[in-house]
Amino acid sequence: MDMDKCFKKKEVKNVKRAGLRRLFLLNFFMIILLASHFSQGIPWSLESEFVSYVNAPLEWTKGFQNIHDLQQFVTTNHIIERNQAFIQSLSKQLNCDLSIIEELFRSKLIVIGNIKDYAFFDEIERYIFDLERLYMLMLEGLGNGILIIEYYQGLEELLEIISSFEVKITRQGEYLIASTNTNFFSEYQNKLMTRNVFSDDILIYAEAKEKNLTVTNAFSFLNIELKSLNAEEDISQFPVQIVEIPLEFEFPNGLFVFANHKAKEFFYSRFEVISSIDEWQIFYDLIDSLFVYGFYYEQKDQWLIGFKSHHNFYDNESFRNQISKWGFTQSKTIKPFANSYYLSVVEDYFMISNFKPDQTIDNLEKGEIALGLKELQEKTGNREVYEAGYEWTEVLGFPYYFFSSIDDKIGRQVIRIF
Repeated sequence: MDMDKCFKKKEVKNVKRAGLRRLFLLNFFMIILLASHFSQGIPWSLESEFVSYVNAPLEWTKGFQNIHDLQQFVTTNHIIERNQAFIQSLSKQLNCDLSIIEELFRSKLIVIGNIKDYAFFDEIERYIFDLERLYMLMLEGLGNGILIIEYYQGLEELLEIISSFEVKITRQGEYLIASTNTNFFSEYQNKLMTRNVFSDDILIYAEAKEKNLTVTNAFSFLNIELKSLNAEEDISQFPVQIVEIPLEFEFPNGLFVFANHKAKEFFYSRFEVISSIDEWQIFYDLIDSLFVYGFYYEQKDQWLIGFKSHHNFYDNESFRNQISKWGFTQSKTIKPFANSYYLSVVEDYFMISNFKPDQTIDNLEKGEIALGLKELQEKTGNREVYEAGYEWTEVLGFPYYFFSSIDDKIGRQVIRIF
């Protein structure tokens, strides 16, 4: 009996020890996991006016091979050669080894500052291809905020040279945190925090009060997305797929579609009203109350702006009365106006153009404008928007696609380059 009790007691004791060993190992691995997680986190700030993340900009052009227009732009404009020339110039200016400078632009960079409205948000396409502009952004962070750089050998000495040996530096995990602004540096250290790492396809991320910007290499296109808090509540949107234009033109250089609340802004951004402003305002208010979406076509020196209604325009008495003052009747749908323009009423479409639209095409689905619309719909996806389109950009030298939408009071403005 005694031996039996001892044996049983020993068995229980071994079970307890095994349980303790498992618990110890579990805690040990949890500590390693947590330590690994926080060491991989990126130093960040939620209280500053501006925070930006830049992911190894010297490597970006290698990822543009599947994006035809970008790759052609990089080649035609000698972007790689221009950036390399800047790096060599900076190396000589700082009297620093070229490999140290190159590694700076192969690293992950974070800039934190207290300037409320960086031009960064409005001119992001200029930063994507210009290392010198990104370097100036880094200097802004170093001098007036915080500059954080993924650590590599020689970085600390480089920052000392750049700052004329006035920089304050501390290290957190894999990053060096630097600034020549003593007050800002001390304040940031007291409020230091980390955030999760970004995926490799994100080239740039920036945030300011009530807005953020993300630039993503989506393999076949570059996606630039700006999100902001939208205070307006009643904003009409429409599916891009419903847009049709019942005329035939050449394939457009620029094509835009927009909801009614954007119509006035769009019109005045491109046209100047030099006749009776009061008369135009009355007519605009009438159009605004009738149309579902508007559209604008541009090809070389030709342009056309149009409005699509729920019903035939001539079915509306106020519209008939107003347009009759300009010599329109239901039997005349296209009429020269003021010797320079054409007014067109085609069922549920009303248009103003500087050329006479062609209505003779038999199959609109095979027309050039239909192909342009189809391409726009494919590039923007199946979604509701309040504006969308594509246009030629002088900065890049090729067209880009864009759309804007609102979801739960969050506004999205997206540019896509293919």
